[in-house]
Amino acid sequence: MEYKTDAEVYTSKKKQNIHLPCFRVKSIKTGHKRTLGKRYGKPMSFSITYLPKTDDEDELRTVESELPFVLESINVDGNLVRGTDISCVISDGALVCTIDYNMRLAIQEEKEKMNDLYVKGKVK
Repeated sequence: MEYKTDAEVYTSKKKQNIHLPCFRVKSIKTGHKRTLGKRYGKPMSFSITYLPKTDDEDELRTVESELPFVLESINVDGNLVRGTDISCVISDGALVCTIDYNMRLAIQEEKEKMNDLYVKGKVK
């Protein structure tokens, strides 16, 4: 599902000159877990805050009903990652949603290639 909006998306702190409406995406917790060989699980939790243009709570309720479906699966470098434990709350005129993603990583190592192999033999 793709979500079309004119809202700005901020991923770093910006105290002044923000353009409303906007989303602020913040990483709140990350982990690192070795699974098998050179494969790793990287659980990541995010907080997405939506600041509306007006004080109209209906706008917040509309975004609250749509945003979990948009965040449920995201595309990361061509791979689909599914979000879990999605929760949203309206507080102080803003919508705050939290979501967990479990990324999977594999470390690629350059391996030495085998040299040419020659076999001598006869067929009887």
